[in-house]
Amino acid sequence: FYRGRRVLDAVLAHLLEHENVTRATDVVVSGSSAGGLGVYVNIDHITKILHTANPTAKIRGLASAGFFLNFGAYFPPQILSLAQSQNSSAALNSACKVNAVEHGLPVETCFFPENAVAHVQTPVFALQSRFDTWQLPHIAKIAVSNVSGVESYGHLIATRMAPLIYAAISTNASGIRHAVWLSSCLTHGLAVDALWVDARTDNMSEWRSFQQWQTGALDTSQRAWIDCATYACDASC
Repeated sequence: FYRGRRVLDAVLAHLLEHENVTRATDVVVSGSSAGGLGVYVNIDHITKILHTANPTAKIRGLASAGFFLNFGAYFPPQILSLAQSQNSSAALNSACKVNAVEHGLPVETCFFPENAVAHVQTPVFALQSRFDTWQLPHIAKIAVSNVSGVESYGHLIATRMAPLIYAAISTNASGIRHAVWLSSCLTHGLAVDALWVDARTDNMSEWRSFQQWQTGALDTSQRAWIDCATYACDASC
């Protein structure tokens, strides 16, 4: 049996009772790869639980390399089977599930960020590579030597991230303040020391972009850093 939601709730209860999270002013929930996917799936639930005990805390998500696409013949059935075997449907975003049913889709498709993000209410900083070295061989089935194929899949990632990107480029103060760092570095995880400090997009490092977004300095500014779209075009990688 899988008990992921119960484990998460137990961890949150421990943090609230024993680690003074009830007094926290800022909470950042982060994860990379499967952990990044977990941020998209769980961030609103985490916010709801924490705000029950600490309603003034500023809660944000940092999702690195978690934007796995619903693409190809192999990966989607694996994810849907996993979600069903884990009985995950109850833990998925409610608004996303309603939308899925209206469009004749299994509610488990809300496991894919491209379906869930339009319904996520907690601000998320999406840290993602166009040229993801895990997705290329395992989802797209494309070799990194296939430049046109790599660029085509990179364009698809950017297209599927559109709800996040539109939210990030909006300067509407009443909107959800998502942010997007879409890199052209050939990598899977971007939240690693060298790239976190050295990678640049629009002359901004990852850590500086995240810092300015998280502190609220960009609440009424664009919060999207979109790298060049051609393979190996970013010298800062």
